[in-house]
Amino acid sequence: LDTGRLAAFAVCAALILATGELMGLPLAGLGFWYGLSRGSFRFGAGIAAVGIGWTFVCLALIVPAFRGDESPFYQRFESVGGSPRGVLTTAFTDPGAIVAALATGADLVYLVALAAPLAGAFLLAPALAAVALPQLLVNGLSDWSTTTDPRHHYVAGAIPFLVAGAVLGLARVPKARRTFCAAAILVASAIFAFAAGPIRGAPGATPTGFQSRLPLPHVEALRAAVALVPEGAPVSATNRAGAQLSARRYVYSVPTVGRSQWLVLDTWNTWMPQSETRAEGPHPELLRAFLDRIEASPLWRQVFERDGVLVFRRVAPR
Repeated sequence: LDTGRLAAFAVCAALILATGELMGLPLAGLGFWYGLSRGSFRFGAGIAAVGIGWTFVCLALIVPAFRGDESPFYQRFESVGGSPRGVLTTAFTDPGAIVAALATGADLVYLVALAAPLAGAFLLAPALAAVALPQLLVNGLSDWSTTTDPRHHYVAGAIPFLVAGAVLGLARVPKARRTFCAAAILVASAIFAFAAGPIRGAPGATPTGFQSRLPLPHVEALRAAVALVPEGAPVSATNRAGAQLSARRYVYSVPTVGRSQWLVLDTWNTWMPQSETRAEGPHPELLRAFLDRIEASPLWRQVFERDGVLVFRRVAPR
């Protein structure tokens, strides 16, 4: 690699790593693939070391430093050890538990759903496709059903390498058959997009684990409420509204207020994240108590209410 390509690669690697604490694992796999496919073992090993090092630093240092404890996502792996070390221990002491976690019906359907739109073409470039394995293993080992639902974001760490594997796999098909195979993949992708995509009446259009169908007046109320909050202003919101307000430095999940100058509350949406005193899930009584406290506080003034959606603005210094 020349200097320019090396710099471009470093920027791409940094962007990949910035998307999550586990993204160092596919980067490590990419390093091993590069070393084997290009014969540059030293450079490939360096890429792998950076990836593994990033994930280790995130899990062992960054997450505990900001959270004060280990990652809250470890609870999703209780059946196979409950932590990276626990999963490794289980792999040696009870490998059957690992196999059982990876061989459920949902896992098999998940793999078919990822392979079918590409007609399995990535199998013609197995080394590159294998870079997706760390993310697929993490998803399969999780006790949460949403991680093996291809409509959720958990596929993001695997899809690029399956697509890239399909591209390189097509390049290995004899030229006389390449156009036919490429057309077959496009047709398969189109069929699955219409059959399982977010199209009215299709199976994929059904709400996922964190979604629900809302009447149009409520959706419009949420949009109007979100539009009231100035760009960049610190805000605390219930989960559904918070998804539209998160691109700012300070954003909190109700009932945490923090530095917030604005509050956006959807009384239909009582889901709250995990804390030291509660489990993740719906907490209607906690939302009601929070709303009562805000309405009684002289620090907050209500500026919007429609269809169960309320907006408050801070009117006094903290």
